[in-house]
Amino acid sequence: KLGDHLNCHFKATEHNGAVYIFAQNTDLGPGAENARQFDPIHPRNGVATFSVEKLKAGTRIEVVDEDRFLTAEAGAFTDAFAPLAEHIYRFKR
Repeated sequence: KLGDHLNCHFKATEHNGAVYIFAQNTDLGPGAENARQFDPIHPRNGVATFSVEKLKAGTRIEVVDEDRFLTAEAGAFTDAFAPLAEHIYRFKR
């Protein structure tokens, strides 16, 4: 989920013993669903929480191509999303 009920997309898959999560903040801001072609939009940032069954506290989560890592809590990890940001996460179970 992306905090404050912001629109988002994500996909999780396993490959070669690692879990990958692809996530996008797709929120265009309030009123965007009624905007016309050249109307301004106001994309919003937020914090995402990813719940992962059996994820152990302390698991190191790589944020692919961003040169940073997150540390999981038991069953979940969180990360900040700038407006319209995308992140790819990789970790071993």
